[in-house]
Amino acid sequence: ERMDGVGAGVRQVLDRKLLTEGEAAMDAVFGLVADAFETDVPRAHIVEAAVGEHDQHLVVRESAAFLADPGLLANLPERTTILCLDRLPTVALAHDFSDQPGFVAEAESFVRYPAELQPLARALLGRTVVVDTLPNALAMADADPSGHRFVTLEGEVVEPDGRVRIGPPHS
Repeated sequence: ERMDGVGAGVRQVLDRKLLTEGEAAMDAVFGLVADAFETDVPRAHIVEAAVGEHDQHLVVRESAAFLADPGLLANLPERTTILCLDRLPTVALAHDFSDQPGFVAEAESFVRYPAELQPLARALLGRTVVVDTLPNALAMADADPSGHRFVTLEGEVVEPDGRVRIGPPHS
């Protein structure tokens, strides 16, 4: 099912959005991060790896409108992560990696999205570089003082904080 893995709080908000019209809090809801981006099938596992756990988070256009509904906040069944488009920082690659061995692309170039979601794409993918292999990802990360994320063509991820994600995507 499409909602497998989606938390109860996010489900509750999305269900309420489907059932209501003209409510400022629900009008502010875009939907899931997973629904924000389109990509080609051969690249889907790379984008999924780059986005990571954020794919099940809720995207909201206007944080003030969404967060102003006290009933919504009080009745959430669990802690729920909201990505607020109007609160996301401006993010861009701080270094050009195109001349590095193994460079494939900037991750943001692998997705399509509506213009209103550019802040989300930049926040989640703007400092992510796609590389061919894990050894090249590790080498680039070792030489990178700017804190980029590196994702391989196999979907392995080298995070700037030292975490490395390996193995099948749904293990």
